[in-house]
Amino acid sequence: MKKRVEGIVNDRYLTVPWNKFVKRILIMENEIFFPAVKISEDNIWTQGLLFYAKNFLRVPDLVYIQRMSANSVMRLGRTPQQEINFWLNPVLLGLKSLDELMNRHEFFRTNPSCRFSLLKKFVNTRFNWTFESSKQLSENLIYSAIKNEFGGKLGEYDVLIPALCTALYNEKKECSEILHKFTARIDVKLVPKTGKADFKILSISDNKTLAGRSRWLPKSERGYFIQSYSGELEIVIKVVTDGRFELNLKGLDIRNPENKLKRIPYWIDYTNLTVNDKVIFDTPTPTWHDKTYCYTLDVKAGEEITIQTSWIPHRSE
Repeated sequence: MKKRVEGIVNDRYLTVPWNKFVKRILIMENEIFFPAVKISEDNIWTQGLLFYAKNFLRVPDLVYIQRMSANSVMRLGRTPQQEINFWLNPVLLGLKSLDELMNRHEFFRTNPSCRFSLLKKFVNTRFNWTFESSKQLSENLIYSAIKNEFGGKLGEYDVLIPALCTALYNEKKECSEILHKFTARIDVKLVPKTGKADFKILSISDNKTLAGRSRWLPKSERGYFIQSYSGELEIVIKVVTDGRFELNLKGLDIRNPENKLKRIPYWIDYTNLTVNDKVIFDTPTPTWHDKTYCYTLDVKAGEEITIQTSWIPHRSE
């Protein structure tokens, strides 16, 4: 079970339900049901399967075709307030379901550190997804958004939850400002040959990394931005549609406080880049947000891409 816990923490398992065949008796006997939350219910459900299944088998063949919908809950546009509540919904209303799944399992009753690591992973991942939106709002607006959405569902002391969330956001903002010189940004996108592009991020080696959808791309393209101050990352991506894959290594987007239209050029030295075990460069390559290092390659549906890179702050003036 410890290996499975490590796999969940390191994003080694796909959590979507549509790529799994499951025995009904496993679900019914262990009460592994989807919780009533807006998002991440498949994450909780899949973890329940991993907790209680004695064996599972991975089939590498393509046996299912996913039909992508423009009206999917993941693709709908949201205001910053809506984005915060969207990702807090499973934290405030779904975390109890995950904890109850572990509470019934002997392993987690005797291994509280593993239990904590899964709860921490679940919370941190969703807080990271809300961070970009929280930066656009004042403390009062963050509090009001959370209070209005969840205030009637959290009991007598519901006021403490948004207050705690607001404090955590502000702390993370302060940490971000301190660490921004050390922060690298990696943008990945796919331009399709025909139709709409699709690819998935299977894993990111640093679970504190901030990652989000690039919503400014044309509708036919798919992209993500990834920000990290860990100093090195390994990212594994699976391509769903044929196309041209583009990787951009950047510095963080820092705006001039007196003129938000201008960026402050904080440089990052990327010291190496390896894609699918092929060394692209292994000498310091300075970049900032508007002067990126770009790498492209043609890819096929079903192909996995492993990206490894590391960086240090730019030392010269």
